[in-house]
Amino acid sequence: MFDFEALRKLQLLFKKERGSHFPGTEAKYHDIVGNSIVGVYIIQDEYFRYVNKKFCEIFGYTYEEIVDNVGPPKN
Repeated sequence: MFDFEALRKLQLLFKKERGSHFPGTEAKYHDIVGNSIVGVYIIQDEYFRYVNKKFCEIFGYTYEEIVDNVGPPKN
């Protein structure tokens, strides 16, 4: 099962990185999410704004084909 609490902690560290309290945190966050064994995505305004490599593999599209071009299916 995926540990959502760990992801939330990473997000908090990522936000703190912008204030330079934890140097290198942003790169670590992107490395963990980017190389995850599960598909990760962010939706904003009904469009995918970020997808990781695994998400692209699962659905057979490139990053450029998905991000800012399509959104999740509507019910």
